[in-house]
Amino acid sequence: MGAGEPPVLAAGQPFWVRLRGWTFCTFTLISALLGSIYIITPLLPLIVIKPRLWRKCMDRLVGIWVVMPGSLMSYVFGAKVRVRGDMIDHSKPAVIIMNHRTRLDWLYFWNALYKMDPWLCTSEKITLKGVLKYLPGAGSSPFDSLSACLRLEDPCA
Repeated sequence: MGAGEPPVLAAGQPFWVRLRGWTFCTFTLISALLGSIYIITPLLPLIVIKPRLWRKCMDRLVGIWVVMPGSLMSYVFGAKVRVRGDMIDHSKPAVIIMNHRTRLDWLYFWNALYKMDPWLCTSEKITLKGVLKYLPGAGSSPFDSLSACLRLEDPCA
């Protein structure tokens, strides 16, 4: 494990450490399920009546929800988020390029956007590697929100 890398959980972890992990996963999954039932479903008629209004509402509601897993991780595990660099104006276009070192650091991306300006969470779009779009659920969701994908090819192949 290199410097700055997150610790690896081993089988011998105390029960309370495992309980925090299960709590995080349970709350995240339940919020996604209940959000889709109680927030998205009642707004479905807007797709036919006023599609632009539906899109605007959904962008804002999903923007609020995506902050929750990172905030929950900060609360449950005590992780700290510091935002450094230039502020982003939500009314102007911006490109942010991320190269994440872990599987979970993208959760903090939305918290960073929220700390800069909460409206940034409603307008961000994510570009993924093209092969990830075939991953059920997590891979298809970004493409449902009109995100782009990159097809990366090996020049040596």
